[in-house]
Amino acid sequence: MLVFHRLNMYTLTFLNYYINIIDFYKDIVYTNYMATIQKKKIKGNYYWYIVESKRVNGKPRPIVLAYLGRIEDILSKLGGEKKIELSSRSYGAVASLWKTSIDNSVFDILKKHLSSQERDGLSVAQSLLIAAIHRVIEPASKNAFSDWAKNTTLPEIVGFESRRITSQHFWDQMDTVTDKQIENIYNDITAMIINKHAFMPETLFFDSTNFFTFIDTHNEHCDIARRGHNKQKRNDLRQFGLAMLVSKDYFIPLGCEVYRGNINDSKMFREYLPGLLERFKKVGIKSKDVTIVFDKGNNSETTFKEMDDEKLNFIASLPVAHHKEFLEMSADEFYDINIGEKIIKCYKTQKMLWGKKRTIIIYISERLKEGQLNGVDKSLLKKMEELGQFKEKINLKSKMGTKKEIENKVKRIIKGEYCEKIIDFDIKKYNGKVNFDYYINQYKYEYIAKNILGKRILVTTRSDWNEKEIIEGYWGQSYIEKSFKQLKNPHVNAVRPQYHWTDQKIKVHTFCCLIGFLLMQLMHKKVIESGINISREKLIVKLSEIRKGRMVHMDAKNKKLKVEEYFETSDELSTLIYKTINK
Repeated sequence: MLVFHRLNMYTLTFLNYYINIIDFYKDIVYTNYMATIQKKKIKGNYYWYIVESKRVNGKPRPIVLAYLGRIEDILSKLGGEKKIELSSRSYGAVASLWKTSIDNSVFDILKKHLSSQERDGLSVAQSLLIAAIHRVIEPASKNAFSDWAKNTTLPEIVGFESRRITSQHFWDQMDTVTDKQIENIYNDITAMIINKHAFMPETLFFDSTNFFTFIDTHNEHCDIARRGHNKQKRNDLRQFGLAMLVSKDYFIPLGCEVYRGNINDSKMFREYLPGLLERFKKVGIKSKDVTIVFDKGNNSETTFKEMDDEKLNFIASLPVAHHKEFLEMSADEFYDINIGEKIIKCYKTQKMLWGKKRTIIIYISERLKEGQLNGVDKSLLKKMEELGQFKEKINLKSKMGTKKEIENKVKRIIKGEYCEKIIDFDIKKYNGKVNFDYYINQYKYEYIAKNILGKRILVTTRSDWNEKEIIEGYWGQSYIEKSFKQLKNPHVNAVRPQYHWTDQKIKVHTFCCLIGFLLMQLMHKKVIESGINISREKLIVKLSEIRKGRMVHMDAKNKKLKVEEYFETSDELSTLIYKTINK
């Protein structure tokens, strides 16, 4: 008797021999062996058996020893697995961002305030969160989400089918979000950051920027997108503004506001301030304990009066041209202070501003001075060239005007970039003809370079702070500028591209981008505090290099026999970052 246990390739050859004979005779085959293989046709399908011929009551009868099944089953048993399927999807970044949202209660806060409406198996909170994660890793349209998501493990982590998450899905979910819900979410996120991270907002930085759009000029459904001074020099396009308040440490956003693109910075700040103060009260922040740092573009008498009334401290810059007594101060009156590795020349005084005596700090920024000197040098070259052309023109013509007319023309040429203070000229009349000489006064050039260029003027309510603390506080303004730069980075966490053309959708879209920005900042904070020095952009890149592989073992009927999962990583740094965030 032939007994089947572990069949090998020799057995396969043996069985194939018999199968060929059976296919030839199309019937039961008897051989000199005790056991044979035969097939039966049942409902149009052939099934195979191992049969032994025995005599029963003196007559030969086939006795079934084993059922083999269809030919595919036999080959599967003899040859083992039919195939192995391999797949690999991006894992590290999506898993880390999702876990950060869970660990910091961001998902719970969204779920608490947003509609419970479900589309394609996802709540509004889940839809907005996966849109935010998409924006962090690979900014693109919501129409591109499905193709991106299927190559990541995000559908597996959250529980959705990527093919079902279309732009219409996001449109329907975003449509439920209101301004009040967004405001409540920001309030709870601020409270979470203060409570969970033992964060005290002693110094906060405020600034605003704008984002151009391609919304049609005649589109009347959008009031936010207006033409105005665009910071990316796209004044030909409609734009919307974004105001943001961030922390000194790790640039964590504590409040944001989308506003009309034609509102100037000072007006926006006036409108934003009451809401900010109300948020402070709701989360238990006392205004007197906070110092807000902002730039000169946000200055207005009304704003300062309101901050005085609320006892809200501030550090702000002042336009140098409006305070000539400080601009014309000799650098010899300044003294040196050490800030980090830098030696800064500064001067501290007081001045009556907006009805109160304010502390004033004037300091010299070498970086600003270098930039201004480059501008002065370029202007001098250009103006000296124009003066030369004008003088040549006078020489070629018999009469070019009166002495006064030529003097006025020269003054117009040299005006701007301090050139009128540096270029000396002399109008003279020779042989009945008016002409002029001109030259760069080197003494005046050096005086302006030393005493005027590079000055910054700060005003503050923090009269108890020393020069170093005030200047360092103002320097933190660069943090929010870096935040805006991040939101305009086309590769990581960008607000653009945005393809929405109604006020509500623009607000919700920007809100999603800022939730993504918050998650990225919280991740970066955790990594930095663990001792890993890495930029935000590189953090996302390194996490994205971690992939989740899957090996699926299939039988002849495409039935899964075994599934093995494994992680792929490019280097030890990626693994270390992932473990730090997800521990």
